Amino acid sequence: MPDDNLLAQFHNLGDADVKVRCAAAQGVRDTLLSSEVAKTELAYTLRRLVRGVQSSRQCCRQGFSLALAEVLHAFPQELQTVLQLLEQTSELQAGLRSGEQKERLLGKLLVYVAILQAGSLKGAKGKGLLLAKEQLEKLGSGLAQIYSARSSLSAAAARAVSDACSDLCQGGHFASVPEVLSAWSLDKKINGAEDPDVNAYGIFFTLHLAYKDALKAGIDASTLKSWPACVRKDASNTDAIVNMARCLGKALAATPLAEAAPSSLDSFCRWWLREAKGKDAQAIQPKIWKALEEGLFQEEASLTMTAQAFRGLGEIGLSLQTACSENSGQVELILPGLFEQLETGFGLLFKALAWVKSPAHPAALFAQAQLLATVTGQQGQQQHPSQQSAKRKKGQQEPSPTSRAPTEPAPGARISDEARLAILSALQRHKDWNRLPGNFQRQWQQALLSHLAAPGLRSRCAELLAGLASVPSDGEESAVLTVRTASQLEQLAMHVRAPDDVILSVICMLFTSSYFGHEGAAATRYSLRDFKASVGLPAAPPGSGDDFLIPTLPAEVARSTWSTKLWSTLGSLVRRTLPEAAEKLVPGAEEEAVNSGAESTAGEFVRTLAFQGCLSDGSLLILRLHDWWDHVLANASATPKPSPKKKKRSDSGGGIKCIVEVEEAHLDLRRRALESCRSIMSISEGLSSRQKNAICGLPLCLSLMLLAADADEAQAAAEPLSDVLEILVELPKVVSKGGKIKKKLQESLASLPTVAAELFVSDTGSFVREAAKATWRELGMFLSDETLTSLCASVKGDETNDTDAKDGESEDDDEEDSDDVEDTGPRTPQQAARIAAFEQATKEGKARQAAEKQSGVKKPKGDDEDEEDITTLDDAGMLAQLLDDDDGGELLESFASSGLEGAKAPAKKLTKRQQQLRRKQEEINRKFREVELLEIFLARYGERRSTSSTLMKDLFDAMMKASSNAKADKASQEETEDGKGNDGKQKKQSKGDAALRRLEGGLSQRLSKLLQKALRQLCRGSNVDAVAGWHSAEEWAAKARALCLQGQGQKMATSGAKSLEVGSLMLYFFCAGHRAATVGQDSSKSSSGADSWPIAEELLTSLLQEWGGKKDCDQWCQAALKAFTARAPQLLRRLPWMESIRACRKAFAQRAQLTFVATELLRPAPPGSGQVAPPAAFVEGFAGLCAELLEATLSEASEGSDRGGAGATTPNQKQKLRREALLGLKCVIKLQQKGTQLPATIAADLARAVAGVRDSMPSQQRRGEAYQLCLHVLRIVRPQVAGDRSERQGSSSPSRPAKKQKQTVSSSGQASSGSSVKDKRKKGRSSSRSPSQKPAASPALRAARS
Repeated sequence: MPDDNLLAQFHNLGDADVKVRCAAAQGVRDTLLSSEVAKTELAYTLRRLVRGVQSSRQCCRQGFSLALAEVLHAFPQELQTVLQLLEQTSELQAGLRSGEQKERLLGKLLVYVAILQAGSLKGAKGKGLLLAKEQLEKLGSGLAQIYSARSSLSAAAARAVSDACSDLCQGGHFASVPEVLSAWSLDKKINGAEDPDVNAYGIFFTLHLAYKDALKAGIDASTLKSWPACVRKDASNTDAIVNMARCLGKALAATPLAEAAPSSLDSFCRWWLREAKGKDAQAIQPKIWKALEEGLFQEEASLTMTAQAFRGLGEIGLSLQTACSENSGQVELILPGLFEQLETGFGLLFKALAWVKSPAHPAALFAQAQLLATVTGQQGQQQHPSQQSAKRKKGQQEPSPTSRAPTEPAPGARISDEARLAILSALQRHKDWNRLPGNFQRQWQQALLSHLAAPGLRSRCAELLAGLASVPSDGEESAVLTVRTASQLEQLAMHVRAPDDVILSVICMLFTSSYFGHEGAAATRYSLRDFKASVGLPAAPPGSGDDFLIPTLPAEVARSTWSTKLWSTLGSLVRRTLPEAAEKLVPGAEEEAVNSGAESTAGEFVRTLAFQGCLSDGSLLILRLHDWWDHVLANASATPKPSPKKKKRSDSGGGIKCIVEVEEAHLDLRRRALESCRSIMSISEGLSSRQKNAICGLPLCLSLMLLAADADEAQAAAEPLSDVLEILVELPKVVSKGGKIKKKLQESLASLPTVAAELFVSDTGSFVREAAKATWRELGMFLSDETLTSLCASVKGDETNDTDAKDGESEDDDEEDSDDVEDTGPRTPQQAARIAAFEQATKEGKARQAAEKQSGVKKPKGDDEDEEDITTLDDAGMLAQLLDDDDGGELLESFASSGLEGAKAPAKKLTKRQQQLRRKQEEINRKFREVELLEIFLARYGERRSTSSTLMKDLFDAMMKASSNAKADKASQEETEDGKGNDGKQKKQSKGDAALRRLEGGLSQRLSKLLQKALRQLCRGSNVDAVAGWHSAEEWAAKARALCLQGQGQKMATSGAKSLEVGSLMLYFFCAGHRAATVGQDSSKSSSGADSWPIAEELLTSLLQEWGGKKDCDQWCQAALKAFTARAPQLLRRLPWMESIRACRKAFAQRAQLTFVATELLRPAPPGSGQVAPPAAFVEGFAGLCAELLEATLSEASEGSDRGGAGATTPNQKQKLRREALLGLKCVIKLQQKGTQLPATIAADLARAVAGVRDSMPSQQRRGEAYQLCLHVLRIVRPQVAGDRSERQGSSSPSRPAKKQKQTVSSSGQASSGSSVKDKRKKGRSSSRSPSQKPAASPALRAARS
């Protein structure tokens, strides 16, 4: 009888769960491999497995086939037995029904597959096969029988034969391959059949590849002479292959989506990509791709067939990706044809991707993902476009396709730049490419452009510029081409490997197309090479390709798209280090990245801001753009002059012109700015290169803004430019005079950062804002204190303004309410004045009307004539008037070109309240930018300027104010019941109020992060010593006292945890500065002594006294004390903690102080940290305090006593105090275990107090945390008590009374019988039988009860 475990495994083989089936198959194998199993069970297992593969119960076929493969792999000698059993059980007898035949054929196929999966045909090289010739022939004939019996099983049978031949070749048994193929007649299926058999061709391709590999491995041709002739002679001709490709396409289109693709596709792709002698894969690829497209996308195919064709298209890409690992050399020749030749297929694919509701849309998404994976070598997952748009709605801006870091492609999927550009060009030339959604277009651009090297980027840029030369002047095609080309040029400029030539070409093209155009039919093209030679830029490296010719567009072409791309691209480039400049800083990174096919890592190692917006030669990109402006105007005819004949034929017109009218005064400003910048760049001393770039970047950017079409915008740029030029004109003169250059520069450049700050804070474009930011960052050392103070005052705001705003807000609310509700209350003087004026105007109007009526004055005659001239036309009359226009249709043209007047809805008028909220939001946004400037200053120059302490204090006040405003608005909303105002009226909170509150909270968080970062940097030991000279010791002390007093107010308590953390850190900084200044003035004081923190000890002592005594002060006291725990713990341990805890009258404050001491001041010193462990006296005092508090909780009348624990009056408070005291004792014990033990007297007090607490607990509390802490403390402390052992010998235990005691003495002195004591025990008996948990007669308990 088989083992029960084995029988259970057989049942699990049919489970629907894959994991259960796999575990059962492994269990069958492990059971048979155990020594306890008899050989008879192996025979039983094989017989049952062979029969089980024919069962239709659940997943028995898969499970039993898997188990059979595991058993054959473990017992390879049983292969012949399995074949015999298969012959006995799967014989197709006459009279079998169709279903039974199908089950037997399917079971037979699964047995053969199990044999192949077990590796039975591979064997070991140099050893014989386990099967004889006849058995191999039976295996091949059995698979041929399955192939011919059922068409649904033919593909699987053909795949099994191919795998069998491959296994034989891998094992070195090449002569045995014909024995398996003897029953297949492969020569007739390949050469003699009119209609190609796709599955037979799959076998042929597999054998042909194996035959070539065998010859290449040195196998003698005589060994392979018995192979089929079609394989040996390569009987496949072009027509047969093309016909087979067409049939393969039909098979892919006919395969349902739920079934696997034909296996012959993989072998076909591997055969096609294999380099073979006498076969040119590139020459026959147009015919093969055409045949595949005819088979896949048939005429008048249903939507189901189209979806299956899309799936087949994706499978083709996946098979090509798999075959790339073996034939990476030919993939560049084959892969572009997939996108160039299948025009019909990709047209349908683009349409299905654009139509989300199409039934074939999911299959199109799959094909898109697989084709992208073919190009990139990464298996990606498609995402529904609606999901992507939903994510972008949440505020996640999609990065640029070429700026995102691409993943490293698979080794076989690396294709050349030429192939990538050919694929992209083929896709964009397609007529339906513009119908493809933008997210799918960006996916293709990312996949094809992100891995391009510098030569590929140059080639792509030149191609785009050449295509722009033939742009039509008007029409829909021009607009579409303009948008598409401008986007692609922007992507090239933002590429992580873009060379300087590409960036310059793109920027110059965008600039020229935005503000210049040619008149006439012939376009003017400018050479980038000539421009670089004229301005002294280094020439392009050898082998970089042809010159870039930048064309001009016709003057009538729309410029909005080009100007938008120009400013966005410039704004992105000036804030980053360009690739070639980064490559100079980190040499070799680019070459390594290109060789590995990964992303360039040069920019990752560049952590400096000195070369942002600079080319590789160190010059500013914006300066080269101004040089290009002059180059365009100075060389209007850069192209070669045409001959007289060509000149007559061409209608060149008037040449280049600027389409934006720039005032002469603005042009003069630009000229002066360029002269000043060039003279500043020539300065050799006093200024670093990054400072000169920052100085010149601001006026150059402002000069470009003079090209704005709006006159107000141009004038807004001209005014600060004039101020900047007044500063820069004198700068070269200051440097040339010599002397104290640094001091002179500071005087001259002090106002330039102020102008930059005004531009950064104001509502300017991102381009100018980045230049202003760079100027502020690099010239922060020249800033005046007044500028910094004014910025802080602006961030902080003015209390009077807020009061006026609140008053104005209330007045606006009153005005709005007065429109709807009659005001019956007292009127203000303003309201009375408005009402009186309204009544007076009403009286005057009535009197005027009465006078006109009495005098008989009539309306002028012109008014009646105007009314008579009004003519009303119906639809027919209007059409007749338009068509019968005698002025050449001008009336109709003007009517068609003009819109309907009044059709556009008028803008909604904002109320005063809404206007005020909008102004507040704009003000807070401005504060965010001001905070960013202050953050830059503090991070870069905070340690060098003495005004930093004042700045941080002002910013701290601003943070508290912003936090209070955010919480006050929320609190005022919560105070009103159901959203009602104070007057009982329904008052709805608007979205503007919520947005304003969120902005205030965001500003508070931003200030908190800024101050934490700056203070942590300044609180370092070396920095504190350096900044101690900013103020005298008295000034540091005054700052610390003022901050400490401010922290005790109500505003600090309601401002939040971040404000407390920042305020406590600032208090430590002021105290540390006072300490460093005191030590510096008095050299007799040691920096590590107790007297080195006088102001800190004074303030912390006062805070400790106020903790629990003053209202709304506990959080600030705890935060301020905590700021010193890690930085000056020895100072905190000198404070009178024990006296403060004993004197505390608030229970919660007493517990908080206990917890603070236990967790913060009793920390053991980490080894090697240099910190000092808590002194023994401090630890012993705290332990004694905990014992006093525990004994005080046992007293019934603890109120009014001088002992500790006076704050705990209720039972709940006493229980909480016990828990905190026991946790403190646990920390003491943990600390004492690493050092000396407690004195015996203190240990005895602890043992007595803890035992009393334990014994006073009722039975239901003897399982909680407090009880376990009591046991833990007693277990450690009792051995330290002197005489404890003798005491335990005298009585078994204070907590364990004698079990056999018959009588006890009551509190009155009378003896009671044992039975009565026993009865009393039963009433209060605990559920636990442990004698240690029974009540004890400790002295403390008796004293408490008495």
